[in-house]
Amino acid sequence: MGVGTGVVAATLRSRGIAVKTLDIDVSLSPDVLGSVTAIPLPDGSADVTLAGQVLEHLRWEDVGTALREMRRVSRKGIVISVPDRRHMLFFFSIQMPFLGRREVAIRIPTRKAHVFDGQHHWELGVPGYPISRFTELAASCGLKLISSYAPTDVPTKHFFVFEKTP
Repeated sequence: MGVGTGVVAATLRSRGIAVKTLDIDVSLSPDVLGSVTAIPLPDGSADVTLAGQVLEHLRWEDVGTALREMRRVSRKGIVISVPDRRHMLFFFSIQMPFLGRREVAIRIPTRKAHVFDGQHHWELGVPGYPISRFTELAASCGLKLISSYAPTDVPTKHFFVFEKTP
């Protein structure tokens, strides 16, 4: 969902993964022209749907509709990334023989309210949009949270992996 620069689709295709892109912008040449809130694909037509830095472009009131649509067209699961505006309070990384690398990061929400910038209607970690609000919305749309994380090397993005509930 959301073609962007095309790097994600190209990377997945280079690894032999069949990809079908969707976007509302015809100039990005998506495989399917349409909105994430009304995906023009049959039920269960994709193994997994991926929305990378897409949902924040929707009004919060429309995010649930998009999640339900992604669930409808997915057979197995959904992967989502959205902006994460929390501040890094503390970060520690250690590399240990036989145990590998271990990282600890503590983040705190920003106190600065989000202001619509013509692109993002909302972002995680600002007043009114804690991570729990997003995961609770996803659960109400029939999605089970498998993993939630903000990589330490890209702390401005938060990733979620969901599977469909029966």
